[in-house]
Amino acid sequence: MMRAMELKKAFLMGFVLAFAAAAALAIFVVLFGKWGQFELQVLLTTASIGVYSLIALCCSTIYQDEKWKWLAGLGIATCGIGLAFAVLTNWELIKPELENLLKLRFFFLSVAMAIAATSLMIRVAARATAVSISKGVTICLIWITTGLVNLLLFERTHVARADEMLLKLLAVSGILGLLGIIATPILKKIATGNGSSS
Repeated sequence: MMRAMELKKAFLMGFVLAFAAAAALAIFVVLFGKWGQFELQVLLTTASIGVYSLIALCCSTIYQDEKWKWLAGLGIATCGIGLAFAVLTNWELIKPELENLLKLRFFFLSVAMAIAATSLMIRVAARATAVSISKGVTICLIWITTGLVNLLLFERTHVARADEMLLKLLAVSGILGLLGIIATPILKKIATGNGSSS
């Protein structure tokens, strides 16, 4: 347990230091830069580090749970790969075609966000039946939404009606998933309040 805590702190410290360094560089560029390609690359890199740091932080919330440590590790690893790809493409060290670049960046981001959202849902203690159902359905919707997004990105049917149906399914699953993420902790609070008052 102590080693897990130390590893988690090391990961978080690494992300924080990287973000702080990138933020300091971005501030310098904003104040003294001339807004060329270099300045844009710095700001894009800062944004990438900030986003993936926040997502990794959400993933790390379940790292202490032996049952879900693998998921936390997978989320943090996905963030690391996504961030590395973002930085390498920001600085044009690798140069995929624009379409493939956007697809791959969104793939890594969407999967990392899905793992982060799942991690936060796992953190919600589900003793009441309603909370358990809401939690399970929400996690399913998170991954259905992620799957539909990437299906539309990588495997479009090129049939207008089929693509329209997929977009509608994506919108419905996304809205319901967001509702579940918001509603599940509220249901837990209500269930806990009812339990303590009875």
